[in-house]
Amino acid sequence: MAGIQFTGLASGLDTESIVQELMAAERLKVDKIIKKKIKLEYKKEVWNDMNTTLFDFYSNSLFYFKSSGSYLLKNVSGFNQDEIGVSTTSNAAQGTHTIKVNVMAEGVNYTSKNVLDTVTTSKDLSFDISDGTKTETISLAAGSSVYHLVSAINKSDLRITANYDSTYNKIFINTTDTGSSAKIIIDDASLDADDKTALIELGLHDGGGAYVSIDKAGVDANFTYNGDNYISESNNLTINGMSFEFKQVMAAQSVINVTTDVEGIYNQIKDFINDYNELVEIIDTKINAEYNKSYEPLTQEEKQGMDDESIKEWETRIKDSILRRDDILTSINSSMRDILTMSRGVDKSKLPSEYPNLSAIGIVTGSWNENGKLHIEGDIDDPVYAIEKNELRLAIEDNPEKVAQLMTAIGEKLYSVLHEKMKSTKLSSALTFFNDKMIDDQIEDYEDEIYDLEERLLIIEERYYSQFTAMEKAIQQMNSQSSWIAEQLGGGA
Repeated sequence: MAGIQFTGLASGLDTESIVQELMAAERLKVDKIIKKKIKLEYKKEVWNDMNTTLFDFYSNSLFYFKSSGSYLLKNVSGFNQDEIGVSTTSNAAQGTHTIKVNVMAEGVNYTSKNVLDTVTTSKDLSFDISDGTKTETISLAAGSSVYHLVSAINKSDLRITANYDSTYNKIFINTTDTGSSAKIIIDDASLDADDKTALIELGLHDGGGAYVSIDKAGVDANFTYNGDNYISESNNLTINGMSFEFKQVMAAQSVINVTTDVEGIYNQIKDFINDYNELVEIIDTKINAEYNKSYEPLTQEEKQGMDDESIKEWETRIKDSILRRDDILTSINSSMRDILTMSRGVDKSKLPSEYPNLSAIGIVTGSWNENGKLHIEGDIDDPVYAIEKNELRLAIEDNPEKVAQLMTAIGEKLYSVLHEKMKSTKLSSALTFFNDKMIDDQIEDYEDEIYDLEERLLIIEERYYSQFTAMEKAIQQMNSQSSWIAEQLGGGA
């Protein structure tokens, strides 16, 4: 309402209150749209949280479930950890392996003669230094100290590092790599008499004051694996799917046993089932939430007189049931259940004939009211199914390759289905399971409708006031006429 309204002076009516009551009835139409808009905002908020939960399951739990490497875990034993470190990849061959380290790989270590850090060169210095694969030129002006030399070497792109120890007054130059290709070479052809003088002043000499050429190479590791000799430039290497870290030369060969990591594979599957069951429970609470029609979004006027805690509780009740019977979430839930419990849609050629579905290895669904949760028969942590025979563990022990084949086939199908469901469309953004674009458009439409209705309310309110003003003027005119008539009649008496 624009300006100050003085109403009811002639009629004696509280026209302000009457107009507000009339407008309250008109405002119900606006409030209805506002509540629809708020409800959509709540839906988007809840769906965003649900989308994060689904995407986390897709990108973590399901990703590892579908990956064949998750079912090719190996145990390794029988070696002396003081001599070697051993780990396996998924390609490691099961069985017995032997290894003996004959020679450790070494890099190059060069140590200068004693030189004080106060010593400086009397000549300019320029020389070429190589690490075996690359050569760089080091240039220092007269008056340079050991620190200048060390800094210049360390700033180069060579696989060589240098350090000056002021306690022992020596320069230590080392290769960062090991093996015969790791080298420290100072090219004599790049040196003149002044260069050699400067190098001698910096401690690079034979101890008697004469310059000595520096041309040193590292040593390759030499080892015997399963009866054959090999060399390696590093003490860390992988052979036949096994990764080794050589720690010392061995007096005798070590026998290494590689076996299937039954417990590791079992726990990988169990972890996935636990994550899946948690997701099923979250979805179930959303799509089967109890609906209470008495809880509708609050307008700003309705929030007045309520404390913050009451408002939060009211809004939470609405949000908790906002995805009740949601078509998209119900479809996702059904797809996951059908694929995991019945191998529905899985390429039959990828399924092992021995294990065509999860129930064939003792992974089963519970009672109907669990809505598709999975259980491992015989698992000690499952109070209902712990007494059953543990077919999953037996299958991993007897036929780990077939178990891996089953899990990856089912996992790949579920992964592709969820990937398809969160592709970008006209209604939804990429990596989004729900129609976020559509909701945003609907919210924007409601905002436009609210704006138009608010403008219409202003017009209606002004019309009411105009009508009551006209009424007041008419009453006032009638009162004036009545007073005149009364005066005339009274005067005639």
